[in-house]
Amino acid sequence: MKQREYYILKLLNVPGLGNAKVKRILEHCHRKGISIKGYIEDIIRGDRKTPLLTPSQINSLVDGDSRFENQWKAIKEQDIRILTIGDSNYPARMVSALNNKAPMLLFAKGDIGLLTKPCLGFCGSRQASEKGLETAWDCADQMARKGVNIISGYASGVDMTAHKAALEAGGTTTLVLAEGILNFRIKKGLKDVFDESKVLILSEFLPGTSWSVRNAMQRNSTICSLSQVMILIEAEKKVVALALGGHHLKWDGLYLPLCMKGCLLPLLGTGYCFHRAHTDSKRASKQCGPI
Repeated sequence: MKQREYYILKLLNVPGLGNAKVKRILEHCHRKGISIKGYIEDIIRGDRKTPLLTPSQINSLVDGDSRFENQWKAIKEQDIRILTIGDSNYPARMVSALNNKAPMLLFAKGDIGLLTKPCLGFCGSRQASEKGLETAWDCADQMARKGVNIISGYASGVDMTAHKAALEAGGTTTLVLAEGILNFRIKKGLKDVFDESKVLILSEFLPGTSWSVRNAMQRNSTICSLSQVMILIEAEKKVVALALGGHHLKWDGLYLPLCMKGCLLPLLGTGYCFHRAHTDSKRASKQCGPI
């Protein structure tokens, strides 16, 4: 028996149907007291007419999509979980931050319990300086050792440094993808430390989606929405603006651009903090301990 997620994903694969339109369809089904499965099957049989879909979209559902069916099969075979907005395992932080812009579905592989831990997000340059990378490593290393989940975007530079530092410290990390989860491969830089029990792979995009700049910007907002604190290292102003202000983000966390001089940064809910030294220091973080 196919799950509710199957039918939501089937709708999202129809050209022209995005999150907003599919949410309207789900609300319509709720008002009418019918399941999304029944709604779609009635359309396919020709038993139901709906103003919510164009004739071409209805034809797309009727004709079916072998590529979608193959993706669904791959999702099941690779033990990928689908988190549906409104379900208990969907991250509450994302809903609070993104509101009605939160994605209908999240695709996850690994321990989704990591998102319930205190989370520290990293966003930064792919061509960060040696000092910037050292800063990223130092911050991620210290906080991972204190049980904080390190979240970043699996790009080169700051992102990969934060992920690797967390894993080498014996901590956990969440890789937020800017592409579909079926495109995920373990990169060379993480192969030696990759531990499936300590990693969560997460994507908000349809499973076969290719990487794009637009997806990367959207991914940054997602990292921010999942994190209680954001560390920004040598990030461009437009990246910061999009991550923190784009996509209607309503985020009440704390962010630190590490071009500023040192301060005491409390990590929300952990009871720990770390001290950042001045930017001309050899180490960006000097010590970590109870607040």
